[in-house]
Amino acid sequence: MEVVGRIWASYWLLICASFLVIASVVPTWRGGHWCSSWNRWLKFPYSYNVGGWELPVQDIVPHMHEFSYGLCGIAVLAVALYFRKRFRWSLLLGAAMLLTLWMLVPGRITFHHAALLRRLSEENQAVPAVKAFTRSVLPENGDSTEEVPKHFDVVTLPGRFAASLSILGLGWYCFGFGSLLLACYAVSRFPGERVMSSLVLVSLPVGMLTIYGIPSIIGQYYFHRASVARAAGKNEQAIANYRKAMSWDRFYTTGIEVYNLIGQLQRQAGLAESSPERAITRAGDLRAEYQNEAAILELQRVAETNPAMAKAARHEALRIRADWGLACYQAGAIGDAVANWQGALDEDSKGRPLKSQPSVQYVLPYLARGYYLLGRYESGLKAAREWAETTTDHASLQADAYLLAADCYAKLGRDAEARRYQNLSRATRSRRDK
Repeated sequence: MEVVGRIWASYWLLICASFLVIASVVPTWRGGHWCSSWNRWLKFPYSYNVGGWELPVQDIVPHMHEFSYGLCGIAVLAVALYFRKRFRWSLLLGAAMLLTLWMLVPGRITFHHAALLRRLSEENQAVPAVKAFTRSVLPENGDSTEEVPKHFDVVTLPGRFAASLSILGLGWYCFGFGSLLLACYAVSRFPGERVMSSLVLVSLPVGMLTIYGIPSIIGQYYFHRASVARAAGKNEQAIANYRKAMSWDRFYTTGIEVYNLIGQLQRQAGLAESSPERAITRAGDLRAEYQNEAAILELQRVAETNPAMAKAARHEALRIRADWGLACYQAGAIGDAVANWQGALDEDSKGRPLKSQPSVQYVLPYLARGYYLLGRYESGLKAAREWAETTTDHASLQADAYLLAADCYAKLGRDAEARRYQNLSRATRSRRDK
C-alpha cells in the first residue's frame, strides 16, 4: 500500500488525465450493441447520439472509424506516455495534440459540417411535434410534458458556433478536462520554462483553429456586408456579396436560405427571371400558398438543372412533402398522407448511410400510425420498428415506438408479441425515469 500511495502522490494528475481521456471514448454495451450512453460526444434530440469512436477526423459522417477523434486521442496519449522518459517534451506535445483534437470537434462542425447542424436544427423542430402527435394517439404513454420547438440559426457564423456548442455531450467535456489535466502535469515538468512550454501548448490548437476558420470568417464578413446592403436597398451589391460569401464558405451552399435571399433580391431588382435562385423563391411562395405539389416540382427542376444546388433543393422538396403529408393527415386524407410520407422517406434513404443526417426520418411515427389506420398493419409494424431503432438513444421516443408496434401486433392477432412490446415500452420508459 505504501508503494501505491507513493505512486498516487507522484502521478495522480497523470492518472486522472489518462482515465478521463480513455473513459470519454470507450463505448458501453447495451441492448445487444455498442453505444455511447453517458460518454456521448454529440447528442441529438431525435436520432442517434455519437460517441468519440464514431467521429472520424477526415469526415464527420458518424460511423465506427479507426481514425476517429476519440481513438486518435487514445493513440496520442499512449505514445506520449511511452516516450515520456526518453523525450521530455513528449507529454507536452501530446497534451497539445489532445487539446487540438478536442477543440477541432466544435470548430469543424461550426466551419465545415453543415449536415450535423442542419440535423440538429431539424430534429429540434420535429421532436415537439412528434411528442404532441404520440400523446394524441397513444394516451397510455403517460407523457404530459409539452415542449417548445428550439430554433437554431445555422446560417450565420455566430449562430452555427452556438449550435455546435449545444450539441456537445459529456464525453467531449471529459476528453477536454482530461487533456487539460495532462497539460497541467506536462507544464509542471518544466519549472524554469513554463512560459515557453505554455506557448507550445497553446500554439498548436489555436493555429489549427485559425487555419480552419479563416475562410468561414471571411465568408461571414461578406454575408454581413450583403445583409447591410440588402437593408439599404442596394440589391445588386447585396447579391454580389452573398455570392462572395458562398464562394468563401461552402456552408452557405448546403441549404436554400441564401439562394432564396438572392432570388428575392433578383425579383425586387427585376433581374434574372429564369435563374435557379428565382425558382427557389417561387417554390417558397407556392409553399406559403399551400400549393405543395407545384413547389416540389419547382425544386425538382432546380435539382435536375443545377448540380451545385441539387442536394439543398432535393432536401427542401422532401421536407415540403413530409409537411404536406401531415396536412393531409389532419384533413382526414390518410391515404394521401401515407403516400407522401412513404415517398419522402424512400427518396431520402437512397444511398444514405443510417447516421448520415439530416433526413426526414421524423415521419416514421406518422407513417406507422397512418398504415395502422389504413389497416396495413404489417407496414405499420415495419415503420414502428424502424422508428424504435432510430430512437435507440432516446427512451421516451423509443417507448412510444414500441407502443405503436404493440397496437399493430394486436390487430394482427399476435397477442403475445403485443404484450411483449407493451412490456418493452414500460421498461424503456422506466429507464428514462431512473
